[in-house]
Amino acid sequence: LTASHRKAVKQLTDGLASPQPFRKVLEPAPELPLRVRVAALRHCCPGATDSALRRAVKDRGRALLTALHLVLPGRGPALKAVGRKRASPQGLTAKVAKRQRRLSAEERLGPMLAEAARAEAEQERFLSVQQAEGPESAAAKPRKRRSTCRKGAAARFGFPVTLRCCACSEVPCNLAMQKLAYARRATKSWIKAAATVRRGRRRSTPSPEAYVMEKLREVAKEVDPHVFCASCLRTYLMGTTVHGGDLQKMFCPGCTKILRDSAEVAHGGYHWCEECREFHLVSDEFDMTGLGLDGIRIETGMRHIQPLGPELLARVLGPMDQLRMRDVADSVVEPPRVAHGLLKVLRLQGARRCSFCGQAQVVDGGCNAVLCESCGLVFDWDAAKPV
Repeated sequence: LTASHRKAVKQLTDGLASPQPFRKVLEPAPELPLRVRVAALRHCCPGATDSALRRAVKDRGRALLTALHLVLPGRGPALKAVGRKRASPQGLTAKVAKRQRRLSAEERLGPMLAEAARAEAEQERFLSVQQAEGPESAAAKPRKRRSTCRKGAAARFGFPVTLRCCACSEVPCNLAMQKLAYARRATKSWIKAAATVRRGRRRSTPSPEAYVMEKLREVAKEVDPHVFCASCLRTYLMGTTVHGGDLQKMFCPGCTKILRDSAEVAHGGYHWCEECREFHLVSDEFDMTGLGLDGIRIETGMRHIQPLGPELLARVLGPMDQLRMRDVADSVVEPPRVAHGLLKVLRLQGARRCSFCGQAQVVDGGCNAVLCESCGLVFDWDAAKPV
């Protein structure tokens, strides 16, 4: 790893370890008082006048980051050092305690706005580099793919030619890399396989070349759902909250589907036994209620499925994406409220509330084990309360 990539990995791991509600600065937050909004802008613009700051935050439907661009057009924020927090004396009255909570909110909102402004400037450079490796540039100038075997028997049979996503450079997950390494090791043994092994239950015996091609196609079919380009993988991770902003729950779409389909809940209950002439409590072997993707992986024994590592995620998620991930992790602790008009639509769709976070979920068929899209935990659909 290069020094810049190591720095990006450390920034990603340290950032995701400290969730913060960045939605208050990235999105409109009309619930914030005017004094708090002005104090956040003053933290980034100490030289601006009070009237300019008030004009920028007067519109409550405008995000703080957008208001910062109005105060400092074309320039970055001039940051100032954050002072030390005041020690809270004993025996505070309710009025003084409320004032100190407001001051602490102002102190947190200012650094968050400054960090969002820096991340926005770095996000443009990050996306430009990521787009340079996209489909158009890859079609104009082919690049060597990390997942392509250039040497050995697999290269002679053109493996893996089907592992493509948007015709650009691939980002295979750990499971895909394991299967590719297995195919490279097993190709020589497949070539030397006996005729009885190649024939199997078929009437005719395929040639060694045809047998190897068939085996490689099987491996490519298994690996294909786990190979995505950096842009598509970024779109998937930013479009779902099932990972909860946790590194241990960030899997590729293929691995997520495997774990989601493996979730089970206990349908326990009492049944009448004719021999004993009494009721017995029966429960299934696996009950994954309250487990996330990482818990499902451990409960089912799928240790070969590993989450996406920080080294790979540093190539996929930009600085602004990481801030939104930290906001997702914070929203798991404090879920946002759902609008009343949206609740009426959810009732018509037969939505039910998650047993853990209380957010409304809608499913279209499947079993009773539902993975909540808000908190990422498994709950029983039959036991969930309707919206």
